[in-house]
Amino acid sequence: MKKYNILQKNPNQKYDGTHYAITGSGGFQVNTISEIVLKPLLQFGKFDFTNALQILIKKDIINTKLGEFKNGKFSENSIRLLINECNIEESQIISLGSVETIYIDFKNFIYDYFKMSLAINMFNEQNSTKFDRSELCDLINNCKVTGYIELSDINSVLKILLDNNICGNRKNSTLEDGFIDGDILFIPNGLSILLSVDCGLNKIFHFDMSIRIY
Repeated sequence: MKKYNILQKNPNQKYDGTHYAITGSGGFQVNTISEIVLKPLLQFGKFDFTNALQILIKKDIINTKLGEFKNGKFSENSIRLLINECNIEESQIISLGSVETIYIDFKNFIYDYFKMSLAINMFNEQNSTKFDRSELCDLINNCKVTGYIELSDINSVLKILLDNNICGNRKNSTLEDGFIDGDILFIPNGLSILLSVDCGLNKIFHFDMSIRIY
């Protein structure tokens, strides 16, 4: 049985580089103008995690949605995970990835738009320069994040995980276990954040998201 990902002993360690992961669709939005619709994706893929938002979610949150296990499969073959069901705390955010520099990136966008030199201070000195874990948790807890992640064809996904050990963690598991410690989800453009300035100029930033199950 070939092992692809090396299951890390410390689940809070950030992944760098490319890794295999289960692919989800949908995503979460923070003050976006309109809902983002994604095309159907393959069940698995190899993705670069380096700049992705990386968070931990307890397996029970997902497994309780799978329904009854009978005749070798779960009754629910497609589920949706809402952001308010995840109970995200700062300790569950492994890495903000490129989300961390969103304020700096937005400022650079404004300077480029107005063709202004960076030597000219266009912003209030009290404006934040770095997005942190606390701010993301505040957005989630204050219901400013909307949307959902969808996982489909779950029985097939779990069978492939068991047979091929894609995430390197299926040595002693069964189908009935559902999702287990070390399974990884990857949602391309899984988080969208809209930033704006008082002159009416705005920009939507899209970030990849990975969810590590524990």
